[in-house]
Amino acid sequence: MKDSKQIAIQNQLEEKDIYFITHKAIIGQPDIYIPGLNLCIFADGCYWHGCQIHHPTRYQDRFYSDFRIKHTLELEGYKVIRIWEHDINKANFDISTYLSAIY
Repeated sequence: MKDSKQIAIQNQLEEKDIYFITHKAIIGQPDIYIPGLNLCIFADGCYWHGCQIHHPTRYQDRFYSDFRIKHTLELEGYKVIRIWEHDINKANFDISTYLSAIY
């Protein structure tokens, strides 16, 4: 299911002519997968993933699960980016900033 966080990222990737697929059937089922970069992108909702800024009491519950997924994917050779909802919602959000940090 697409939500506004994912759509914002997808729109920017499309503007940059970067091919991606959604919800690749691998551990954690990343929101967006870019095959050319072997990159998994997770658009983490502040509530569901326990953002320390907006939902600090939920942070501990989700941290280990999200960390395990990220670590497992990296061991399998994937690059992983997790982006918080509050960062995606900023007016100056630019996926290029995250992509350039990887390459």
